[in-house]
Amino acid sequence: MAKSIKIDHSSIRKLEGADNYTFWKKAVENGIWAAGIDGIAFGTEARHATDADAQRKWDVGDRAAMRIIQQRVNEKIEASIIDCSTSNEMWKILADSFGTSAIWTRQELVKKFFGLSLQDKTPSEFLAELQHIAKQLKALGYKNADEETIVLRVIHELSDPQYDSLVETWNSMPLKEQTIPNLLQKLANHASRRADNVLQKMSNRQQRSNSRYLGRVSVNAYLLNRMGQYLYETEVDQMLC
Repeated sequence: MAKSIKIDHSSIRKLEGADNYTFWKKAVENGIWAAGIDGIAFGTEARHATDADAQRKWDVGDRAAMRIIQQRVNEKIEASIIDCSTSNEMWKILADSFGTSAIWTRQELVKKFFGLSLQDKTPSEFLAELQHIAKQLKALGYKNADEETIVLRVIHELSDPQYDSLVETWNSMPLKEQTIPNLLQKLANHASRRADNVLQKMSNRQQRSNSRYLGRVSVNAYLLNRMGQYLYETEVDQMLC
């Protein structure tokens, strides 16, 4: 990170929506850059994988960027980004919701939210995409894409028979426990069991294949033995089988 320069962010007009987003974005970009945390906030500087000191430094910068962003948006918009885990996630949500490059109006986003299907996505990927759209809608003042609705959308898409036991278990849970974190855990457990089953089936097929191969070797050796050849090899193969 570059050497930081202290700057007063309070003079930046708060983000109210698409009307003042362009000017707000430039002002906040300048403030974040001057603070030396632009790489973190704008997604060009990744958190170090192992170095604890570097991770701590990155985390402090990330929290500083989050604070700058939160302080310079109105209360309604702040509520839509309060659950974001990083400053870059906040930045992307605001850009997707109010930026000039955003192609989705509120009406189109609602249509996309309720029209999205699982298709070739994993359930976890489907859930993450719904959450992203829901945060955009929340920033635009739409209140009906809440946690309960997101969960119901995901469960509704799990119509394939492979998810029957998961859905049955989920529907038997108390409503207060039917949360996104719990659903993510259920989906992770289901994916893990599926992977284990696939590996077990592959192992079983390999064992059966090996067994059939040994059987063929033994039969061939036995036929040769009837002509007075390979007696020792026949006995070894028969023991292996």
